[in-house]
Amino acid sequence: MSLWDYRVAYLEESEPVHFPSWLSLSTNGSVRFDEGFAADGGCVRDHNGEWIIRFAKYLGNCTALEAEIWGILDGLNLILDRHFEKILIQTDSIEAINVILKDSSGNSNSA
Repeated sequence: MSLWDYRVAYLEESEPVHFPSWLSLSTNGSVRFDEGFAADGGCVRDHNGEWIIRFAKYLGNCTALEAEIWGILDGLNLILDRHFEKILIQTDSIEAINVILKDSSGNSNSA
């Protein structure tokens, strides 16, 4: 079974958002260290669970955390390009959440 098959199964099992006019961004990153292969992917669904956007991207060689964060960033870019505003982000990576929360608190050393 390929990485994509696992990702699709995971995304199909995630719960839809139950707030009218809100969208759900479900993302995941995958890494195969033995092959130097990483990818991200996800889907955007409405409050009824209907898929609006699906995406996947080859990342090359990176860490699992980087793949998770790329998945969130790629999904948000697609959403913002379509001018959606109310988004709930769903991820299984507490590390990615912590990095985002830390950077959004103004404690980042990045430019």
